[in-house]
Amino acid sequence: MPDIDGGRWDPADAIGDGEWTVLIWVFADWCPVCHRGFDELIELRDELHEADVNVATIECHGGYRGRVMVRRELEPEYWFAEESFIESYAERIWWPHLLDRAGAVGAKYGVDPMSYAVHAEYINRPATIILDPNGTVRFAYYGTFWGDRPSIEETLEMIRSKEFEFEHPERRHVASERFPGPAEYEFAVRES
Repeated sequence: MPDIDGGRWDPADAIGDGEWTVLIWVFADWCPVCHRGFDELIELRDELHEADVNVATIECHGGYRGRVMVRRELEPEYWFAEESFIESYAERIWWPHLLDRAGAVGAKYGVDPMSYAVHAEYINRPATIILDPNGTVRFAYYGTFWGDRPSIEETLEMIRSKEFEFEHPERRHVASERFPGPAEYEFAVRES
């Protein structure tokens, strides 16, 4: 899978190498929750490394939008930002920011990429997937709106405690959509 700088990231190199792996699908470059997640990743870098956690952020947009997210292109002014993203964190991003343009990696983990249209822009379903050191999915959470996901701190705590439960207090319950919980996901994987 390509990263935003034209390099390649091979999931096989990170997943199942004896370390935990967290895959985070970002919603859009203008999402304040996504930017807060980036801030948390920077703040919790040492704790994540101490817990043997690899992290990758993923989006299904093209290279330009992905580069905007990590401030390699354009510097839009957002209503929720107090300072320039380039000054606040662009140079401190230590994890790969990946482009899943066809949505194939997302589909492998049950993420429904490009499932929302906002302001005539198709955007990602926010999702967090935690893979254990053997590469087994231990937690799969599919958001129902842009802020519906565990924080990085909550994700790290799940890994430390090995208790993989989370539901956002404002989670939307949509009758037409039913997402499996972690136990149901494991059952579905075992049955197929």
